[in-house]
Amino acid sequence: MGLSSATSPGRAGTPNQDLVITAPDLVVLLDGAGGPSEDGGGCLHGVRWYVRQLGSRLSAALLTRPDPIATVLAEAITEVAGLHRTSCDLLHPGTPSSTVAVVRRRAEHLEYLALHDSTIVLAGPADCRTVSDRRVQRIPALRELWQRMARHAVGTAGHTAARRAYIAEELPHRNTPGGYWVAGADPRCAEQAVSGTVPLAGLRSVSLASDGVADYVDAPPAFGREVPPTGLTDWPGAVGLLDRHGPEALIRKVRSAEELDPLGRRWPRFKKHDDATVAHWRL
Repeated sequence: MGLSSATSPGRAGTPNQDLVITAPDLVVLLDGAGGPSEDGGGCLHGVRWYVRQLGSRLSAALLTRPDPIATVLAEAITEVAGLHRTSCDLLHPGTPSSTVAVVRRRAEHLEYLALHDSTIVLAGPADCRTVSDRRVQRIPALRELWQRMARHAVGTAGHTAARRAYIAEELPHRNTPGGYWVAGADPRCAEQAVSGTVPLAGLRSVSLASDGVADYVDAPPAFGREVPPTGLTDWPGAVGLLDRHGPEALIRKVRSAEELDPLGRRWPRFKKHDDATVAHWRL
């Protein structure tokens, strides 16, 4: 079996808030989030610190314990919350948080878990199945605000104001019934993850991607993107590229597409470049 990964920060000189951890029989991918960049989110440590604390604890426990991934995730979230509960406001809606995507081999099966919008691609002999939690796209007010932001070029004052309005509306929906779920300070979010088990015999590969890559393969139609700009209009095409040339090649495709549309006129987005991370495990 071959396992490879790559990650690229959205902007030079800015910390990468994605994290990928690989080990024998395990891949963990996290994509950090918080409040607006102008707002500390009530935490002194920041999103990158949170992602690395959660990732290290989650991966270490998954390598040594047979418990379900969701159980281990809930305990890891509790541990990290304990590290900064006395110094930070963990009830702030913008407190650091992270998507979680995990795959773990157990005997003849593969366990998986996805919390929020990172994507797991399970590739069989003839097709690909994706696992992702896109509940945020079902919130009508957010769709409307996204479309408002899409009317402005990336980097303009209008785009910045619309982005902040979107985030202000999004935060109250975070980790609430009827909203969407992401790893933060409340371990109960782990119960909301999409999880399952598949036989290894039916898989030829499994791939994990943060939304900075996944959105350029299966663009979220509810948020008004056009056909994905990479030229890879489906996951079988993306997996073929990963098989032949590895994760770096897929990230280069994404960066090329972003450079072709730096103002987000054709492919609306929050920023010109997002952190982009891919792991590919050939089985």
